[in-house]
Amino acid sequence: VICGKGASGKTNLLNVLLDLIYYNMSGLVIQESKELFSNKHPDFMFQHITNSKNGRPAYGLKEEATNGLLTDLDHFIIGEIKGGEAWYFLNAASTGCTVHAPSAKDAIDKLADYVTYESKYSKEQAMYMLKELKTIVFMSHFKIREIVEITGWDDEKKQLIFKTVYQL
Repeated sequence: VICGKGASGKTNLLNVLLDLIYYNMSGLVIQESKELFSNKHPDFMFQHITNSKNGRPAYGLKEEATNGLLTDLDHFIIGEIKGGEAWYFLNAASTGCTVHAPSAKDAIDKLADYVTYESKYSKEQAMYMLKELKTIVFMSHFKIREIVEITGWDDEKKQLIFKTVYQL
C-alpha cells in the first residue's frame, strides 16, 4: 500500500515499481484515470473505468476489481482506493494500491473502513483481514517518509502489529 495526501508522489512511485516487477509475472492495473502505465512490462493489462454512453454499461472500479479476481494474475493493483472497491482489493491478496491517508497506520484504518462500507464485516474483522498486506509506504512531498510492515495480529488487543522499517 502506498499512501499520502494528494500530489505526494504515490503515483510516480507506483509507476517506477511497475517497471521493476519481473517480466515473467502478469498483472492487472485498474484505475479511474490513466495515470499508471508501464512502457516496459510485457504482461501487464491496464484498465480504467467507463461511464454509461450510448447504451453501453458503465464499468467502475468495483466491477473491474470483481472481473480482475476471475483472471490468473500474479499482481492486482488498484490505482486509488476511495470506497467499496477496498473489499475486492482485499480479496485479491498479494496486491497493491494507493490511498489518501496522513500516515501508514492511518491508511490501514481507512482501508478497513472502506471494507465495512461494501461488506457485512465489522471494522475489527476487516482489520484482521488486512494483516495480509505486508508493507505500507507513506509519502509526502515526493519523498518516502515512512515504511511500516504488518507483522501479525494481536489476539488479546484485537489489533494489527506494526513494525516501523524506515522513518524520515
